Amino acid sequence: PQLDVALIASSKFVLASLSGIVDLANLFGIPAAINNISPFSHCPIGIASNICIPKLYKKDQKLFKISEIFDSKISNYRYLEDFQRDGITLVDNTRDEIKDLTIEMFNRLDEEKHLDDNEENVYSDKFKSMINEQHYSYQCEASVSEMFLSNHKNLFT
Repeated sequence: PQLDVALIASSKFVLASLSGIVDLANLFGIPAAINNISPFSHCPIGIASNICIPKLYKKDQKLFKISEIFDSKISNYRYLEDFQRDGITLVDNTRDEIKDLTIEMFNRLDEEKHLDDNEENVYSDKFKSMINEQHYSYQCEASVSEMFLSNHKNLFT
């Protein structure tokens, strides 16, 4: 167990789903690229250097708009039976979305070129503006992946 902690503490970042490993990394100031976050209200989460991507929600083969999720109780659903009762399917992040999240974290840590900040900040600001006191991630400093938001900008309209 001590080597596990040492490995995390000496990492550049961790790539993980929302679990204790993220908390451990953040305890040492190590950023996390967090994928497949559910419930939606937990995105973004953690320290300012974390980058997050949520699972998307789908019903009747149609993806929910981000505002539809945040404006309803489904943003805080934690149990499978809640989603099943309302006919909602959770959509896991794709390999490409996780790969893009990883690349985005490497770029951020290496201070390389980010995506066009003007367009991406619009989506990030829109996303965070929908989070309120009833959401777990209210006033969280972490960010949502710029690439993820850009690739899903249709979910803002």
